[in-house]
Amino acid sequence: MMSVGIMVVAAVISIGVLFYFVFGSLFRPRAQLVQLEGAVRAGSPAFEQLSRDLTVAKPVALKSSDSFGDLVLQLNTTVRNDTGRRIRGLEMRGVVLNAHGLAVAERTVIPIPAQQTVLEPGEALNVRIHIEGMTDDTERADIAVEVTAVLLD
Repeated sequence: MMSVGIMVVAAVISIGVLFYFVFGSLFRPRAQLVQLEGAVRAGSPAFEQLSRDLTVAKPVALKSSDSFGDLVLQLNTTVRNDTGRRIRGLEMRGVVLNAHGLAVAERTVIPIPAQQTVLEPGEALNVRIHIEGMTDDTERADIAVEVTAVLLD
């Protein structure tokens, strides 16, 4: 009789684990491809000039957990517009790096126009980037935030 009970408990646990792996991913947030259309992108000569006039402060990370127990890092930084022109689109990438400098998690956001419509010359904007999908075992040696695209008036 006891072996039947053990088999029932093992079957229930097995089914629970199966449901978690099959259906659990349906409820987790999925990474979306975010890209600012028509912007000057990293790698172009025009971007290199612009990036010298955009100051991104060293990011600070706040650690928390999501409802699934996975690690969430909120990267907080400030970007300052010293380009002399209005910025009406800004794309930024937050990344968590391992000890070898390789990305273990990342997220791209568009704080302008999502947080505010424009960033005037001389103004600064506080930017928060939530990076999800890590566990406590994920190697996290460093964090970085960078501007990846700019759209000027």
